[in-house]
Amino acid sequence: MGLSQKLFFVASMRLEQKREEEYFKALCRVLSRRR
Repeated sequence: MGLSQKLFFVASMRLEQKREEEYFKALCRVLSRRR
């Protein structure tokens, strides 16, 4: 794997993680509202 490919892979992984975090926060908000 080339360096640029590696960087791209890491960047995409980071993006996925951030999206999951946003989703998780939104989910927590919805759950706390229900209580």
